[in-house]
Amino acid sequence: MARIVLDTNVYILGFQRRVGDEWLTLQRVRQRHDVIVFSRELEDQIRRVGRRVGGKDYVGLILNAVWQNLMVDYVLLPDEPFEVTRQFAPSIPAEDVLVFLTAVLGRAECLVSTNREFLRHSAAAQRAFRCLTPAEFLAAYPES
Repeated sequence: MARIVLDTNVYILGFQRRVGDEWLTLQRVRQRHDVIVFSRELEDQIRRVGRRVGGKDYVGLILNAVWQNLMVDYVLLPDEPFEVTRQFAPSIPAEDVLVFLTAVLGRAECLVSTNREFLRHSAAAQRAFRCLTPAEFLAAYPES
């Protein structure tokens, strides 16, 4: 059982297509009983992006699936997240700081994203967790 942060794009693309590496990643996490490290920021991003992609019902579908089908550990982020991150990871793009902190504070073993730039900066900023694309995650974390 691993502690995994899935970036917003994995949820959105996975549920939108229901095929491909993002969908398989969601299924693999569920099948392996991995713990999803989740935060208010990820929830807010899913709400914002999901509404644009598929409307409020689509957002409800995703969030319901997260809470009903996955093991979730909800992490509270600090009041001054940019100050905290600037101290030890100044290269993280501002739009990704809160997801990065979710992984750090949630003691994640792995961060999965389709955003290669975010993964590159995250990997360079620390050595605490692995930074993988969905395809890399599927190769590295086999079915149980």
